[in-house]
Amino acid sequence: MKKSLKSIILGILIAVSSSTSFSQGQLDALKAIGEGSQFRGYWGVTTEKGVTTGQIGQDLELKFKNNVVEKMSSFTLNTPGTDSYFPNDGFGWLEPNHLTQPSLEHSDRHNIGYAYIDGIIYVLENVKDPKKITTFKMEKFYLLMKPAEGEHKSGKVLIKEMKTRDHIGVIKAYLIEMIAVQEKATANFTDDEKRNEMIIKQAKIDEENGVKAKNAAYWNSEEGKKNLGEMNQAKVTLLNDTGSPIYLCYGQGASSTIKPGEKMEFSCTSGKVYKGTPRANSTQHDKTDKVVLSLDGKGCGNTVNASSVY
Repeated sequence: MKKSLKSIILGILIAVSSSTSFSQGQLDALKAIGEGSQFRGYWGVTTEKGVTTGQIGQDLELKFKNNVVEKMSSFTLNTPGTDSYFPNDGFGWLEPNHLTQPSLEHSDRHNIGYAYIDGIIYVLENVKDPKKITTFKMEKFYLLMKPAEGEHKSGKVLIKEMKTRDHIGVIKAYLIEMIAVQEKATANFTDDEKRNEMIIKQAKIDEENGVKAKNAAYWNSEEGKKNLGEMNQAKVTLLNDTGSPIYLCYGQGASSTIKPGEKMEFSCTSGKVYKGTPRANSTQHDKTDKVVLSLDGKGCGNTVNASSVY
């Protein structure tokens, strides 16, 4: 007996509705519920015989945080109506694991990751590498009780669903699905997004080095963009294949010795590298007129054998 068109369509709808796709980046998912959304914490979360339970914690308010290029990139959970974020989970130091489509917000200081999936912010512990998650522990999460924007599940519905959801399965499925989403997003980065990614990376390096003068405003200037582009070009590698030490002079009085079989990298735009001669009783070398490398932005990423130029 042939099935009617109506029954076929009904079957398709049931199949689609029974499978859930979570392949939406954290930024889009959080923006959909809006800043000011109310969450309730649950800690000591355990699952026994398919039933998940946990101790009820305090109610908190979602706040968005911008990165150095003034784009929303992470969040905090604050005491409602204040700028005081909940301190015990590493909020305030979160970074996304992708520029535009992060699947996780991560705290390097605490090895904790956060993933908002279908009404729950999961707290994942023991996450050392946010881009390659092999194992994690989940004993705490935050349940969406009242979204600030849009139509979403009510807190009551989520509390009921929380008990029977396969939380670990949902998290793993989401992280796997997001790999393809991130790869596609990266492949289609605009020039502005590529530049923003470099600015963010450089700002982090500056912060780690304690350099406060170099900030996003500089790196976003024309001079900063030019310098950043040069800094991120692939380096030129000089390999000593001569069987003897080679002596080099470059920059403002810098000298180096490369032993046989060793190599040294140079910025692709750092000017001329000269052959040097050893100076008696000194680690410095005397510069000769022999140019070994002319680093003018061409040949970036190349490896040069010293035997061909020294």
